[in-house]
Amino acid sequence: MFTFCLAYVTLQAAVADQGTYITYQAGAPIAREGFRVLETGKSSAIVVRGDSPSDDPAKLLMKAEIQTKDGALTQATLNFGQGRVLEIVVGDGRVTTSDGKEIPFDKDRPLYLAENLIWHTLQHVFRSVAEQETASAQLLVPTQGVVVELNLTEKNQRDDGLIEWKGSVLGLEERFVVDASGRVLYMAVPAQRAEIVRVGFEHLREGVEPPAPMEIKPNARLYTEQEVEVMTATNVYLKGTLTVPKTPGRHPAVLLISGSGPQDRDWNAPPAWNASLGAQIADRLAAIGCVVLRMDDRGVGGSTGKLQDASLSNLVSDASVLADYLKARPEVDPFKVILLGHSEGGVIAPLVAKQDPTIAGVILLAATSRPLDEIVIEQLTAQESDTRLPEAARQQAAAMIPMMKEAIQKAKDGERGIVHGLNLTWLREHIRNNPSEVIRQVRQPILIVQGTEDLKVLPRNARELAAAAKEAGNPDVTLVMIEGATHFFNQFPINNPKADPSNPEKPDPQLFEAITSWIRAHFLNDGSKDGAQPAA
Repeated sequence: MFTFCLAYVTLQAAVADQGTYITYQAGAPIAREGFRVLETGKSSAIVVRGDSPSDDPAKLLMKAEIQTKDGALTQATLNFGQGRVLEIVVGDGRVTTSDGKEIPFDKDRPLYLAENLIWHTLQHVFRSVAEQETASAQLLVPTQGVVVELNLTEKNQRDDGLIEWKGSVLGLEERFVVDASGRVLYMAVPAQRAEIVRVGFEHLREGVEPPAPMEIKPNARLYTEQEVEVMTATNVYLKGTLTVPKTPGRHPAVLLISGSGPQDRDWNAPPAWNASLGAQIADRLAAIGCVVLRMDDRGVGGSTGKLQDASLSNLVSDASVLADYLKARPEVDPFKVILLGHSEGGVIAPLVAKQDPTIAGVILLAATSRPLDEIVIEQLTAQESDTRLPEAARQQAAAMIPMMKEAIQKAKDGERGIVHGLNLTWLREHIRNNPSEVIRQVRQPILIVQGTEDLKVLPRNARELAAAAKEAGNPDVTLVMIEGATHFFNQFPINNPKADPSNPEKPDPQLFEAITSWIRAHFLNDGSKDGAQPAA
């Protein structure tokens, strides 16, 4: 059992419920939530990695303090450690968060907390619908900044006296087993390969056959990995992983530059996205003979600094310092350092390459071709109008448009600070930066890879970037469009027979093929030199 150290659990109040949930993904335990619910309408939780209690700060995922009234959320604090705290206050039809977001909801209906890995709060939902045969509930997912609808469409009384509900959130099927008091004993989300079980009710998982987990590093036998730390600015130390092929000699090197928002070195932003795309790219590149450097963002994982305080120019400087670090490594051919950027990383990479002619090549994944103010409104408008998306997702996109327009205008007016979660200095620099003009100044070979179902960076961006580079006289520009791929290069999950519902985050293999074949042709002579071996 966890030791609860949150302040208000020491209040004199009767404990209404306490226990532990374990979250499984693809059959493996990934997190353990210990919780207490007090009669006063307050609850607390501590979530750690894996399925064993631990006092190791490295295993702490989240501490939560939650206040409710009649089960509905009124206030919460989510503490992720290392100074990352998210405060949530529910007002009259609007949720306000400490990172500047304002999230609308239907004020005439109760709002429930449904943060990933915090499961005990769902008991409030099932208590409220105990007398109904079908129901719906508003759920706030604060780390994703959205309110979604839980639609409960089928209720069955089980032979063991428990109640089974079937429903969906954002089109994803979910199944719940609850007791007569509404306590959630078991929950399954097949599309995310996830199961959640309350300790003491493990028998409810019997007969559940988890799909095979995604293999992140199938080529691990071909390389070594080492922890590195690089100072990129005053009091900013970025930590990451250097992947080095086991073959002798100097190798081409690739610097991975992540997209916007706090991401770790594997390009994960839990709980929203956990595909480890950065780690998978590093694995494939190391297998063909490339050194790869990937780093935790500022303020994430082992890195110091605060990403929210960083401007675009700060991030460009970070990438430039890291590229120089690679050139100085004894395992690296300093004339074969390549920049690979995803999304915002695809904006940063050309800015570094245009000012550093010793950079050997540039790879852009889902990169933008226009200033960010245009891109933000374009992506939200696209999501609002896409009838394939769940209505809740479309409404959320629509609600964000005026908020983003307000932030954009404040940035243009020269204001500073954080508005709706956006650093205005960072935003202003992005608005002044035109990626299509920048890429015209890049003389190195360029590979552009884009998914045709990307709703964050629409496919025309890739075509505009390629056209601009070619028109400026760059003779070596390659454009690869991956049919059905999203912004994260998994297959679009709605009405797409190519999508894998048991593994929705799985990247399309064409992404790895596009990157490795381009690097082989440009820097490895098809892998015949440097002892490169075929990648899995």
